[in-house]
Amino acid sequence: AKKKWTPTEDEIILNFVAAHGERDWERIAAEMPGRKGQQVRLRYQNYLRVPQESINRPFTQEEDRLILSEGKETNRKWSD
Repeated sequence: AKKKWTPTEDEIILNFVAAHGERDWERIAAEMPGRKGQQVRLRYQNYLRVPQESINRPFTQEEDRLILSEGKETNRKWSD
């Protein structure tokens, strides 16, 4: 059965990545019984890398401006 991630595990991952960078996932997993390096990597990449408060927030005015200006300048052709 799948084991839910705990706040303590998330903290271990974030602290390790802050100190050592995004690598050596097996070394981090060794600190968490029942976890494998791939699970740790996926947890970080899919849930922890982006701050949670930024996931479902509206774009800022600056972000809107950038998206609109880049959209006008970029070739929007989907295929040749």
